[in-house]
Amino acid sequence: CRALSGGWTESGSEIVFTDFTADGECPDAVAADLDSRIITVLGDGFRAEIDGPLLTATSQGAEGLTFRAAG
Repeated sequence: CRALSGGWTESGSEIVFTDFTADGECPDAVAADLDSRIITVLGDGFRAEIDGPLLTATSQGAEGLTFRAAG
């Protein structure tokens, strides 16, 4: 529901944002909840794993998100 951007570095097996911005607002509660979860998982460093069409991001606190490639 909004654009995320930033610079990052790789530290061992973890990706850490050196700057991170989220532009815009999420208009409804469901989108806002998902947006909050994405910020929580990605914001303080995360590990990424690709398995076929799936990308899984796992935070330092072991919270995760899984995305499936379109198409």
